[in-house]
Amino acid sequence: MARKAQEEQTRLRSEFQKRLEATKAEMPDYDEMIASSDVSVSQPVTDAIIESDVGPKIMYYLAENPEFAQELAQKSIPAQLRAIGRLEAQFEKTAPKAKQPTPVAKKSNAPAPITPLRSTGNAADISLDANRQFHGTFAQWKAARAAGKIR
Repeated sequence: MARKAQEEQTRLRSEFQKRLEATKAEMPDYDEMIASSDVSVSQPVTDAIIESDVGPKIMYYLAENPEFAQELAQKSIPAQLRAIGRLEAQFEKTAPKAKQPTPVAKKSNAPAPITPLRSTGNAADISLDANRQFHGTFAQWKAARAAGKIR
């Protein structure tokens, strides 16, 4: 059990080291900023920073903003972790996303759509039954009569 925990810690630290190198390449003054800072955080916060995908940027932010780090130290452990989570979300929003290629739609082999049937028009306008009897209001009958549709 202890061996698995040790292996997990080793894996997390090596992944953090890779992210740290990438951040150092991105921010040339990273080492100077971290070295000039005397910020210390609790062990759970340190663990959260190490596990975070943007952990080195969070460390840089804490070194750059010591007043925020002091406020963080005054809070309870769950509040500290929530604040680190908010920082992480802020940095993940601004991190450039890997541009994924847009899929190209293939031309369909389906035949062209059919032309729908069209009505010939006048029969639907008047309400005549099979016996040619008009069913509708007087105003409709009068309008149909004026238009010459019925006798």
